[in-house]
Amino acid sequence: MSEVIVARRGSDTPTETQPPFELRGDPSKRVAALGLADYFAQLRDEGYTAVRDIATPEFTAHLRETCIRLAQETTGMAKGHAAGMLLGRDPIFEEVVLNPKLLALVEVMCGRGTTINNSESASFGTKNIRVWDSQ
Repeated sequence: MSEVIVARRGSDTPTETQPPFELRGDPSKRVAALGLADYFAQLRDEGYTAVRDIATPEFTAHLRETCIRLAQETTGMAKGHAAGMLLGRDPIFEEVVLNPKLLALVEVMCGRGTTINNSESASFGTKNIRVWDSQ
């Protein structure tokens, strides 16, 4: 069994972290409540998973349109192909990084206490949009 690390952040309130892929306590309850147990098992065993129903088609279309718009607003050689520093540029990215299913899987993959701090998108052609987190 892995050790739980207790850290203090400028106060007397401990913040517990857990190693990646260790399901106990709150992360275990959250994974079960969100119906992610099978996805978690595949991610742990095979190194990947494709989560269904993580967002509505309307939300996904709006996200895609926003990425394309921000890529068009980019200056220089990346204009029309990439957009950086997405958090704070449009409220939709706050919704993306706060998605409960995504947060649960990020916490499982990276360990409890993980934070997401910066996002970027890139567009290659007009149909292939990838969105990823840089940390």
